[in-house]
Amino acid sequence: MPPRGHSSGSHSSHSHSSSSRSHSSRSFSRRSGSSSRSGSSPHSRSSHSSRSYTAASRTQARPRTNQPSGYRGASPVRHYARRHDYVFYPVGWTDSVTGREYKEGYYDENGQYYEDVAFKTGDQYDNVLCRCEYCGKQSKMTWKENMTLSCPGCGAPLTIVSALDEEEPQQQKAAAGSLSASAISALVIFIVAVVFIIVVAASIFSFSHSSRPDYVYSIDEEDPGYASAPDNTEIFGDTIYLDKIDDSTYVISEDGNESYDRKLTWDYGYDSYYDRDSDCYLWYNTDVAPNLWQYWYEGISSDYGDYGWMEYEESGWYIEESDGYWVSLPDFYDKSRLWHIEE
Repeated sequence: MPPRGHSSGSHSSHSHSSSSRSHSSRSFSRRSGSSSRSGSSPHSRSSHSSRSYTAASRTQARPRTNQPSGYRGASPVRHYARRHDYVFYPVGWTDSVTGREYKEGYYDENGQYYEDVAFKTGDQYDNVLCRCEYCGKQSKMTWKENMTLSCPGCGAPLTIVSALDEEEPQQQKAAAGSLSASAISALVIFIVAVVFIIVVAASIFSFSHSSRPDYVYSIDEEDPGYASAPDNTEIFGDTIYLDKIDDSTYVISEDGNESYDRKLTWDYGYDSYYDRDSDCYLWYNTDVAPNLWQYWYEGISSDYGDYGWMEYEESGWYIEESDGYWVSLPDFYDKSRLWHIEE
């Protein structure tokens, strides 16, 4: 099942909304004598193609296999290191589909479990988990090579439990950069939110005094008729019928339920359409321009915790690996079962 919310961005478009809601805001603009929908598609939040990549690009060299599944807790934390790439899960869980139990801790790109991993800073490793073989007490210590550690409780020698590794320098720089930019990002979001509220208020006032009832979908925020647009069900209805173009491409059927190859139904619990045959959830994102469809495939997207929304472009499939960071879908996934709606 997908997370209780959608992606805050997109690989292929530029976000035009700062909304943090599961459903994004859409816009309507007045067009005399017209009531048909125009422009590009509605539903996602950030863009893969609009983002420049830095340190994390190296992680694509390590495809992930045998990964834990069914995780529904707080967002896991990724570490890209010299020996392995790790995903840290803060709580243990049981996969509701397979019944398999997973422990809190770290899993590398091969699915290998580690109770703890300590990363090197300078010439030492911080927060190294150690266990006393005499009294059984566990402690977090700072350790350097050739250093002997003693139990703070009984004085007996300690055994290192943590796996030892060193994070990639470029990732550390990227993390520092994102931290220093967080305050600026918060200020920008606040300013955009204030401007958005003013524009919406002005639009509502304008609409309430307008004698023209006909509207057409638009993403032009400079249009004086800009206001919030409907959700997916108001645009497409609770059911969407698709016609097949080829094995992986579909278009919305013009004949409706009279003739179709695939049927999508709206799932109110996950604010998305659902296709049972492919176990795929999808929604139309209007928080980005151009609007587009985003997909959640169980067995692929579920490997990415709270992220994992996917997009299709002419160059292939992309997946959101972490907040706002999109990568090409790794080759080890079976792409033959993937399908998309032609934009």
